[in-house]
Amino acid sequence: MTVFNKFARSFKSHWLLYLCVIVFGITNLVASSGAHMVQRLLFFVLTILVVKRISSLPLRLLVAAPFVLLTAADMSISLYSWCTFGTTFNDGFAISVLQSDPDEVVKMLGMYIPYLCAFAFLSLLFLAVIIKYDVSLPTKKVTGILLLIVISGSLFSACQFAYKDAKNKKAFSPYILASRFATYTPFFNLNYFALAAKEHQRLLSIANTVPYFQLSVRDTGIDTYVLIVGESVRVDNMSLYGYTRS
Repeated sequence: MTVFNKFARSFKSHWLLYLCVIVFGITNLVASSGAHMVQRLLFFVLTILVVKRISSLPLRLLVAAPFVLLTAADMSISLYSWCTFGTTFNDGFAISVLQSDPDEVVKMLGMYIPYLCAFAFLSLLFLAVIIKYDVSLPTKKVTGILLLIVISGSLFSACQFAYKDAKNKKAFSPYILASRFATYTPFFNLNYFALAAKEHQRLLSIANTVPYFQLSVRDTGIDTYVLIVGESVRVDNMSLYGYTRS
């Protein structure tokens, strides 16, 4: 049997698995960052292979659920950002999501309907692949060891990156470690949420720091001060405050 015949036979038996890999790969290459794509693809495929060899259906679904939902959510977020704004998701978007008001989200729900449908479709597609126990696939021992190697290598690389960052900034940040590790997983956009959480934590620490100024009082002979903030400070708007400047 030739290599082509073996591949054709494998494709016929596991076409849904191949479809998942193709959809995952194309979506991430087009709508997301292509960084660490090999590790992300290996993580995705090996996790599916490991889960498919779990003989207990309840346990298989229990293990699969968080993986499927996170992967589908990550891909849906990438599609939303790419299709709506023509750019990949980033930490700026992540900050906006974390700071969004629930009422605002509900009012804008109509914008998200296509991507909620994409999330549902991707979740069902991945579950359809995982739900079937398949003894023809490599054993859990083989795929499990390979998955552990991928995870360990990714974690080691993330630790190296976090160590260099801590060395440069004189402080270790778990957010940087989590962010870097996420870039090696199918949940790539989690790295932006980790960075957004780091920024949010920094802003909270600034907000909780009360400044104490040494103020002095002296007479300037000026009775009225006008504080202009924002767009109204433009030259065109000076007449609003009684100035003839144009």
